[in-house]
Amino acid sequence: MKSSLLFNSAILGLSIVIGSPHYSVFAQESTPPKLVLQITVDQLRGDLPFRYQRNFTDGGFKLLMNSGVWYTEAHHPHYVTETVVGHATLATGTYPSEHGMVGNNWYDAGEEKFVYSVRDERYPLLTSEGREPQGGAGSSPNTLLAPTLADRIYEASGGVAKVFSVSLKDRAAVAMGGKQGKAFWYSTANGNFVSSAYYYEEYPQWVNDFNEQKLANRYHQQSWKLLLPRRSYVNKKRKPKEDAQIQEIEEFNQKFPHNFADSSSTYFYQVLRLSPAGDSLTARFAKELIVKETLGKDDVTDYLSISFSATDNIGHMFGPNSLESEDQIIRLDGILADLFNFVDEQVGLDQTLVVLSADHGITDCIYKQLRDNQEAIEFYFDRLIPTADSEMMLMEKFGAGTGQLVRIYYYPFIYLNHDFIEERGLSLAEVTKVVASAITTVPGVRKAIPVEQIFAGNAEGIDDFERIQRSVHPARAGDIFIDVNDNAVLRNFRGAECANHSTPDENNTHVPVAFLVNGRRSSVDRRISIVDVVPTICEIVGIDAPGKASGAVLNEVVE
Repeated sequence: MKSSLLFNSAILGLSIVIGSPHYSVFAQESTPPKLVLQITVDQLRGDLPFRYQRNFTDGGFKLLMNSGVWYTEAHHPHYVTETVVGHATLATGTYPSEHGMVGNNWYDAGEEKFVYSVRDERYPLLTSEGREPQGGAGSSPNTLLAPTLADRIYEASGGVAKVFSVSLKDRAAVAMGGKQGKAFWYSTANGNFVSSAYYYEEYPQWVNDFNEQKLANRYHQQSWKLLLPRRSYVNKKRKPKEDAQIQEIEEFNQKFPHNFADSSSTYFYQVLRLSPAGDSLTARFAKELIVKETLGKDDVTDYLSISFSATDNIGHMFGPNSLESEDQIIRLDGILADLFNFVDEQVGLDQTLVVLSADHGITDCIYKQLRDNQEAIEFYFDRLIPTADSEMMLMEKFGAGTGQLVRIYYYPFIYLNHDFIEERGLSLAEVTKVVASAITTVPGVRKAIPVEQIFAGNAEGIDDFERIQRSVHPARAGDIFIDVNDNAVLRNFRGAECANHSTPDENNTHVPVAFLVNGRRSSVDRRISIVDVVPTICEIVGIDAPGKASGAVLNEVVE
């Protein structure tokens, strides 16, 4: 066993906890917690922790399973299942229609440009010196339209609480940190953890000291190998490329061992995100933050969000049924065990409320779905071409087809060409209705819905109206919403990926929710919504929920 952990302990900085933990966990009957630790595992589907638990330690996922309240049927309540959407929902306790994070990206029809959810050029990234903003686009939470749990904890303390968020991804860190927190994320340019001028004029010295260690460079010419003997894995018979056409990535093999190559390589820091190294670096930075910012050291409740992103990056590339995905989740279990031990030493788990969930799940590998389901079809959202008869009907009615009437397709919306429609003297409402009818003929489309019908609350003929309604914000919507059929295997601009999410498939909405509280095991099978997480945390902390929170307090946790 020790030899198989050399890569883990020496390079990933991960420890394996043997035996039962010797600490007590937070009980809400006591005073409010000194620290709320909200953990989000990007792309962790709700069933996967149980699928791989035979190789878990006692101190990671199993600690949550055996000593906390674990909801086995927790689901995201909205249609579009993407990273920033799920994180913002976990942060605010409300729907995308309220918090405004409707997708990782959206199209701004007024400005005629694509918007990256947290991009804000007014707040550039900071250099290590911190005095001069680094060139290039930065990030801020200004597109987030609802207050977060982090904001509420900060404000309820009168601005005394220390509030932070950390992730590999800027959109995850920014969404969870809200407008009052301090957010840090990983830079693929140099392996540092960075922030923007929104949060700091210059970095605290400890951040510079941490980055000067160049921990990412320790993976120079190392490789990601299986942690355990192959026979130990559930997916031990899985062969490379059996269910996937994995995109070639320079200097990163398609099967174990996956080489990290030379740290001078253009792709070196990017490739680390496609392995457990990404989560290990995130945990190392978060632990340093806990110490240097003295979280949980006074009677005011502090807040730390840690979003682990490697599961998502690996799942997209190799699929959720791969050896890579399984090894990643087993390694993440060890990272969590080490983190919980660290928090117990620094703060005390009996003084810490730990909450774990995910921003979305994942469907099976695209190629597996197409092979196993004869009715499945590849669905490219930017190729929504109506039938010839429908195009002819548009030409006869408006003197133009979709090529002229549609400005752009961007999941899940169609944006019409308002200038063209106005120049022709056409009725926008009529064009919208007729184009929606034409697009409904496209294979894979269940329903093309005029957005005005959604805003009007008219559910007629719409099967999944509530989810759709929760995913549409007036300022960030197109003209027509596309409801994708169950047999449509969605392909997006990253078409070479093995597996994807984004749709409201049950595999995409299903995530774990676990509260390490009460010191008792409770596995709850009733279906709950992710918007219930924030109100429940606020009930335990003893503060009001954020202003737009829509969920209910989970009785199994607080009673």
